[in-house]
Amino acid sequence: MARNFNFAVSFLEDSILQEIVYSNLAIIYDEKDIFRALFPNWTYKIIAYGDDLRIESFTLQVYKNVNDNWVLVEEQQSEQNLSFIAFNPKEEDYYQIKI
Repeated sequence: MARNFNFAVSFLEDSILQEIVYSNLAIIYDEKDIFRALFPNWTYKIIAYGDDLRIESFTLQVYKNVNDNWVLVEEQQSEQNLSFIAFNPKEEDYYQIKI
């Protein structure tokens, strides 16, 4: 898996000139929550990949804090073990990414 990750990083940064601002490799047993400040005028590409030996499907979600309540703003069901969201925040804020 690390070899695939290194290939993806090289491809994104060198071939198509995309900057990686956060990456995480983890074994996930339940849900995984990531909190990030996101900014308008940027497109964030959120990718989640699962080991095809253990993962059949999952949901990738982006939430925004509105009046102390997390509100779903984007959702994508995986196709087998891969899910992808291209997200353009309307305003600067903290967002929750949930796998």
